[in-house]
Amino acid sequence: MRFPQSGPLIKNTPAGCQLRSFRLSRFPHSIIAGMVHGVHTIVAVVHNRQEPDYWRGRLK
Repeated sequence: MRFPQSGPLIKNTPAGCQLRSFRLSRFPHSIIAGMVHGVHTIVAVVHNRQEPDYWRGRLK
């Protein structure tokens, strides 16, 4: 929340989506969050080793 631009930008997202990945330090998970059509949104909490790209289908 304090540094929303600190995560690396995720490439190949649909138009109108600017998403970033934030890795959790103590767990093998990441939070996918950012701007989706002008609204701050958390898209997914993903496990980094088990189907890490399953959340991409949520953006269609």
